[in-house]
Amino acid sequence: IESFNPGTGLGLLIPINLAIFTIGEFNNGTIRNKIIVGHRRSEIYFSILLSGIVFALILVIAYEIVSVGLGSIIGGFKIAKTVEEGTSNLFTDHKALFTAEYLWKFPLMAVCGYIFIASFTIFFSMIIKSVGGTLSITIIAIVFLSLFGGIATSAEELANVKYFNPLSGLSINFLPTLPIIGNLIFNYTAITPEIFLPGLLVPLAWSLVLTILGIAIFKKEDIK
Repeated sequence: IESFNPGTGLGLLIPINLAIFTIGEFNNGTIRNKIIVGHRRSEIYFSILLSGIVFALILVIAYEIVSVGLGSIIGGFKIAKTVEEGTSNLFTDHKALFTAEYLWKFPLMAVCGYIFIASFTIFFSMIIKSVGGTLSITIIAIVFLSLFGGIATSAEELANVKYFNPLSGLSINFLPTLPIIGNLIFNYTAITPEIFLPGLLVPLAWSLVLTILGIAIFKKEDIK
């Protein structure tokens, strides 16, 4: 689950590819040609955004399947019926323990978080039109939001950031963290409603704001 933290490899791979693709559309004259033949700018923006979101989600889903599959084979896997069962068995089973509820909640939060990342990257790619400038802003922002959300180690602390940090849901991976045993830290993950709902709605709301703002700015630009 830690591998889905947007501040790590997957979260950085997506904006790099999206920025290169989107700005390449400008450099190759594709967007200018679409405008000349009569495509509305809002349609152009939406098509690029949708392509970026589809790319991001395909990568996330594929990565999740591989990670869960390999992790289960190597480290073992068990679904606990309740949080209490998972906590009580954690010290004896030495496996990744999750409730069935967690297994559908976290993927939904991951989808919403990476929709935001795609929307954020497309927004700056369409405005700045520079791979270096876009990636500088995007990567710094993603890492900062991930680290800022990761500061919280409990649902109570998360309440201070969850309503404005679109990546806070993906930054809190283990609640609670149990004591160290030997050289290992055993964690039992529970996603409460206080974490789950903002984890869905906040990144989607930010994505909508960025899309509306991005279209408004793109409509006023002079594309050469």
